[in-house]
Amino acid sequence: AVSSEMSRQNIPGVSVALALGSGLRWANGFGIADVENYVPVKTATVFRLGSISKLITAVAVMQLAEKGKLDLDAPIQKYVPHYPKKQWPLTVRHLLCHQGGVRHYREASELYSTRHYRDLIEPLRVFKDDPLLFEPGTRFHYSTYGYALLGVAVETAAGMRFIEYLRQNVFQPAGMERTQVDDVFTVIPNRARGYRKILGDGLQNCALADTSNKIPGGGLCGTAEDLVEFAIHLTGGTLLKKETAEQMFVRQKRRNGSPTPYGLGWQITERGGQRWVWSGRGVPFGGF
Repeated sequence: AVSSEMSRQNIPGVSVALALGSGLRWANGFGIADVENYVPVKTATVFRLGSISKLITAVAVMQLAEKGKLDLDAPIQKYVPHYPKKQWPLTVRHLLCHQGGVRHYREASELYSTRHYRDLIEPLRVFKDDPLLFEPGTRFHYSTYGYALLGVAVETAAGMRFIEYLRQNVFQPAGMERTQVDDVFTVIPNRARGYRKILGDGLQNCALADTSNKIPGGGLCGTAEDLVEFAIHLTGGTLLKKETAEQMFVRQKRRNGSPTPYGLGWQITERGGQRWVWSGRGVPFGGF
C-alpha cells in the first residue's frame, strides 16, 4: 500500500511507524532519503517535523501548567515581556488553540527564511509590533508565530532554554532518541533531503530554509518512530496526567459557542462516528 501510494504521487521516500495499544508494533523505510547520493530511507531517517513541533510545544506548556508554573489564562506578556501589549488581552490558552489573532506568515520570505537565529527572542521582531487580527477568542486563525510566543513562555516558566526543557521533560521520558532542533549547521546523522515536484514527474531540491525562526512551531526534526513513542507516552500518562492530556483533545469553542477544529495544540475531527486526534501541516522542504 505504501509503495503504491509513493508511485502514484511520485514520492521519493517515506518512513512509516505504527503502534497498537501501548507499544510500537511495526516500522519501516521506503524509497530514497537522498536522491542524489541514493541513500535509502531507514527507520532511523530524520525528517523535518514542521508543524508537528507545535504538538511537542503544547505538551511542554501543559506540563508547566500542571505543575503550577504557568497559568493558561494569564496574559502572554507575563511570560514574554518582549511582546508588547495589544488592543485586546491575549492569553496562553488563546495561543494554544489558535484563537489569539496573532498573524501567520505574511510573505514567502518568512516561510523560506534563510537567516539563522541563536535564540527564541530575536525572531519575535518579525511580528511583535503588528496588531492582532481580531479580538482573541472570537475567531480561529492558524498561527506559527503564536507558537513562537509559547516557546518563550516555556523558557520563562521553566527557567531554562526551551530545547533543554524538551530534552529533559519530553524527549528523554518518551524515548524520542533522535528528536532535536533542526539546526542547519549541526551534523545530524541520517537526515533526509528535501524535494519538491516540478512539471511532469520530475523532482528538484527544495529552496533553502532555516527553521531557527520558528523552533517551537516548526523547527524540530525527528523520526517516525519517535513520533509514535511521543503519542504512546502522551496517552499513556508518562508526559502528562491522563486527565490533562484529555483536555488537549477537546475541540475549543469561540466566544459565541461555536466549535473550532482544534483542541489545545491538536486537530480534532470526527470520522466514521469516532473522534480523531491528529496533526498534519506539511513542510515544503523535506518533512512530515
